[in-house]
Amino acid sequence: MASIQSEDQDNISLTSAFNTAQSSITDTESPYTSNIHEHCRTRRPDEPERKNKALIYYCKYCESGSATSTTGLRSHIRARHKDIQLEDARPTLAAASIAQVTAIYERLYEQGQTSNFDLSILNRTINTKLVFQALVDLIVVRRLPFRIVEWPEFHRFCAALNPSSLAKLPSSHHTIKKRINETFPEAKDIVRRTIQSAKTRIHLAVDIWTSPNNYLFLAICASFVDHIDQFRNILIGLRTTPGHSGEHQWSVLLPVLEEYGCTKSIGTIVGDNSSTNDTLCRTISAYLAEQYRIDWNASQNRIRCQGHILNLVVQAYLFHNDEEEEMTLYDRDELSAQQPDEKIAKERRNKIRAQMGAMGKLHNLVVHIRASAGRTTEFVKSAGRRIPLDNRTRWNSWYHMLQVTQEQAIKEALVSYVEKYRDTDTIDKKDILSPEDWNQLRTISSHLAIFEGATLHLQGDRTTLERVSESLEVIHQWLQDTLVCRTTLSPYRTKYTNLF
Repeated sequence: MASIQSEDQDNISLTSAFNTAQSSITDTESPYTSNIHEHCRTRRPDEPERKNKALIYYCKYCESGSATSTTGLRSHIRARHKDIQLEDARPTLAAASIAQVTAIYERLYEQGQTSNFDLSILNRTINTKLVFQALVDLIVVRRLPFRIVEWPEFHRFCAALNPSSLAKLPSSHHTIKKRINETFPEAKDIVRRTIQSAKTRIHLAVDIWTSPNNYLFLAICASFVDHIDQFRNILIGLRTTPGHSGEHQWSVLLPVLEEYGCTKSIGTIVGDNSSTNDTLCRTISAYLAEQYRIDWNASQNRIRCQGHILNLVVQAYLFHNDEEEEMTLYDRDELSAQQPDEKIAKERRNKIRAQMGAMGKLHNLVVHIRASAGRTTEFVKSAGRRIPLDNRTRWNSWYHMLQVTQEQAIKEALVSYVEKYRDTDTIDKKDILSPEDWNQLRTISSHLAIFEGATLHLQGDRTTLERVSESLEVIHQWLQDTLVCRTTLSPYRTKYTNLF
C-alpha cells in the first residue's frame, strides 16, 4: 500500500511539473513565430499583397527581393545580403517540446525525483519485440555470429544507448538460433507465395562452388517479375550436393523447386559453360516431359554465363592447353596450402617460364614472394601492398596482377626485391625481368583491360542480351584490329584468331 501511494504521489508530481512547465511556455510567444519580420518592409500601394493566396514578404534591403514564405525570404537575404546577420529562428514546435521536457526535468531535479523519471522514460522508449527482430535482422543480413549477444562489448554499446535495454536483450546465442528457426518458415512462405504469384516464368541461375572445408554447395537463384510488376532476384537454395554431374545437381534442385511450387514454371537455366550443365538441362527436359507433358527445350532454355565466357576467352588468349594444366596445378596447391616437392616446383617454374615468357617470369616472382610469410611482409613494407596472384578460374586475375605491377612504386619494390634475392638459390636468374619483358607486360595489360571492362559491363542481374551482343561484337572487332601487332605478343600471337 505504501509503494502504491508513493507511486501515486510521483505521478501527481510529474503531472504538476508538466502542467507548470507547459503553462510557462504557452504564456510566452507562439512557438511558430518567425523573426524574419524584422527584415521585411511595408508593401507599396502598387505591389500585390498575396500571390495564389500566399502572403508576400518584401525584403527591406532591396527593391526586387520578395518571397511567399518566411523561409524563402530568409534564403534570399542569406544569398543576396550576406552582410546581414540573421538570428536563429525562434523555437519550432519540436524545439518547444524539448523546452517543455527540459522544464519538467529541472523541476523534478529540484524535488529529487529525476531517477524515477529517467527510468520511466527509458523503459517506455523500448519496444522489446521490435528490438529483438531488428537484432535478428542485423545478425542474418550482415552475417554476424550468433554469439554477438554474449559479447560484453555489445552489451556496453547497448547500455550506452539506453541502460534499460540490457534487461530486454537476449543473453544466449541459442535464443537467436531459436528465433531464426521460428521465423524462417514464415519468411520462406512469403517467398513461396511471391514466386507462385509471379507473372513470368521462374528463371534459374545455378552454380556449384567448393567451401574451404571441401563441401560442394549448389546455389540456386530465382529471377522473375512478381504480381506488382517488380523484378525479383532471390536466393532460394544453398544445398550441399554429392557431386558436379547434372544428375547430382538435379537431385538437389528438384526438391527446392517442389518446396516453392514452381517446378512446372521453370523458364531458362543460367549456368557456366561446363558440360554438366548441358546434362542438367537435358535431365530437366526429360523430367518435365515425363511428369507433366511439358515440352521444355534443353537447348533453347540453356543460357550460358557471359562472365564465364569472357574468362574462357582470356584463358584461350593467354594459354595453350599444357600451360593451362600447369596453372591448374598451381591453383590446386594454393587452395590446399600444400607445398609441392622442390624438384617438382622447379620443373613447374621452368615450364611456365618457357611457355609464357614474361608472364611466366612475373608469375614465378609473385609465387616466390608469397611462399614465405617473412618475404611477403618484407615486400609489403617496401611496396605498400601485395601483388595479387593470378588464378586460372578467378576472373581477370591476370589483369589485376599486371595492373598492379605497372604502378611505379610496385615496380621499383619488385626490382629491389629481385636484386636482393638474385644471388640466392630461391630465385632463378632466368626469372629476372628485362626492359623488354616490362614492355611486353605493359602491352598485355592494356590488351586485357578490355576484358575487365566487358566483365564489369555485363555483371549484375539486369544485363540484357543486347548488352551481351554489343560487348562481344566490340571484343571481336578489337581482336581483329589487334592482329596487326601480334608479333609483339610472340607467345600469344595466334591464340585469339579463332576465338569467335
